Amino acid sequence: MSADEKKVSPQADFIAAWVWVAFGLAVLIGAWRMDRLESQGATLYTAPGLVPGILGAVLLLFGLLLALRAARAGGYRLGHRRWSPSPDARAVVKRVGAFLALGLAYAAGLVGHGGIPF
Repeated sequence: MSADEKKVSPQADFIAAWVWVAFGLAVLIGAWRMDRLESQGATLYTAPGLVPGILGAVLLLFGLLLALRAARAGGYRLGHRRWSPSPDARAVVKRVGAFLALGLAYAAGLVGHGGIPF
């Protein structure tokens, strides 16, 4: 495989960039909405949402930079490409799906419902 064959397509970068932007924005909003514990004398620098807010802002910024770079390379033209995974990629998608399903079942079924005390 040559170096050109290993490059990620601009379309994949463009899609991934907007996923990172959405995730960074969600983290930033969640951090902003956290209780600042002002009633307990917490200052701005000891607020529980400070570090997650900074990380969310950085993810948002880097996602926007990746989207800009991908758009300059033509990644915004999404309709011209069809994704057809290889057999190896299908196996990876199945494994990740099984992992996500088991993790969600664990979180929804056991945590907080008397099964596990945390």
